[in-house]
Amino acid sequence: MLSKRLCAQAFLFVLVAVGFANMVRPVFATEQFRCSMLVKNDGVWRAPRGEFYGGELLLRDNDRKTGRRLDIRDLFPDKEYGLYVHDTTAGPMWGCYAVPMVVKLAGHDYLCVSFWSGKRLLVNLDTGTCESPARFNRELTEAEKHRFREIISTAANNLPNGNVGTYGSTLEGAMLLAARHQMKEAKADLDAINRYATWSGPSCPYQRSRFSVGLGRALRYRGDWYTRLELRQVAQLALRRLGYCPEGYPVFLFEKEKKSVAIDLDDRRKKSSEVKVAWTSQQVYDLLGPPDFLEYATAQADSDPEPRRPTVWDDAWRYDFTGTDDYSLLVAWDEKGRVEAVKRITPALWRGDALFSEKIEKPVFGHDGRLDGGLLQSKEFLGRVEDGTTRTLVFRVRAERPVEHLGHSTEMATNVHPHWYDGCFGRLADSGKEFVIAWGTQMGGNAIDFEPGATYVIEYRGEFEKGIMSYTGEFLAAGNIVKVTKKQPKE
Repeated sequence: MLSKRLCAQAFLFVLVAVGFANMVRPVFATEQFRCSMLVKNDGVWRAPRGEFYGGELLLRDNDRKTGRRLDIRDLFPDKEYGLYVHDTTAGPMWGCYAVPMVVKLAGHDYLCVSFWSGKRLLVNLDTGTCESPARFNRELTEAEKHRFREIISTAANNLPNGNVGTYGSTLEGAMLLAARHQMKEAKADLDAINRYATWSGPSCPYQRSRFSVGLGRALRYRGDWYTRLELRQVAQLALRRLGYCPEGYPVFLFEKEKKSVAIDLDDRRKKSSEVKVAWTSQQVYDLLGPPDFLEYATAQADSDPEPRRPTVWDDAWRYDFTGTDDYSLLVAWDEKGRVEAVKRITPALWRGDALFSEKIEKPVFGHDGRLDGGLLQSKEFLGRVEDGTTRTLVFRVRAERPVEHLGHSTEMATNVHPHWYDGCFGRLADSGKEFVIAWGTQMGGNAIDFEPGATYVIEYRGEFEKGIMSYTGEFLAAGNIVKVTKKQPKE
């Protein structure tokens, strides 16, 4: 028999072993996705209605009793894999914000997946190989337009019943691609989708990174949560890209009872220059309403050490404006939930990748129209980032011949007209320094009818510039002027 000492040691060993086993027992992963499958019956292939799942795409031809397995890493080059495939704990998921369809081309059946960015994935279902879609561009474009119209029209008709008729991300992809193809006939259906608030993203907390105080605490009576209406956001983005101004229904809901109350976008435009640094989010919300987008920006990469435009922020509200002078207003927040900076970006960010040169890898914008705001510092950004807050100056117009021609270019190439610039001369009331308000073909803004010898209070945004054509002093572009008020002489 074992001694009492050995029994005690054995018992202790068992206890330790059981405890250790419980500490290190394996944690099982999420149940894995079943791989998506295309099936052919009676000569017809049936494609999934929306997203694809799993590490393989399965092709089953029941007519021929054959099957194929396509590894999705063979479908996407390495650079594209991270953009179009989402690796989750349940396995890969792809085809989000894309429209899949089966088309017959040159006697073969093909799976075509049209992504929101314009990329097409074309798989020959007879051979199981990827092929270049470029050779079938005309046929694919016609088939896409027909499918996009079908998806968007079905959603517009079904939304009053709370149903979109397909996966939400497939509908979003169809709307974005309809705008990409400039399908203006989709306007009525996009307007209808914009009006309904029946498809929402998750409720989200305000807290992000070090933005700990959050907008929720600054918005009285709101709590710390908001809801994003995804379909409405994408429908509005598509309408803007088609050249239309959408009705101003809110994308972000802080007050559920206002989900169907449209914002007056003309009034919002007029007030957009009134936002001030150090304002609370409640003040911004009361003035402009909820934003169209919530944006972020990361620090600049080491490869571009001299930023051209200092615009990095942690969180920002973005408001998009349409029209001949379209622009976006970014209201950036500090960690206390107050306005840290206001940036006016022209042209508006809803224009997407066209705002960046061909030297930068695209797509730059995400499917939902957002981008990393740090890229606005890039030299490849073709727009302008200016201070979006307004300031005031008092301008005394010169009494004699206040308006002068500042000069013009001498380019006279075919279909190119010379650029000209005029300006109104006067002085700044506070310093007496000579000053010019300028306008011209490459500057924006119209000529202002200043009265000789009069004094004006001018509200403006942006910065003074120096030197234009023959004039070497400081000037303000007329396009930066928000409001002009004539001062009445004292009696």
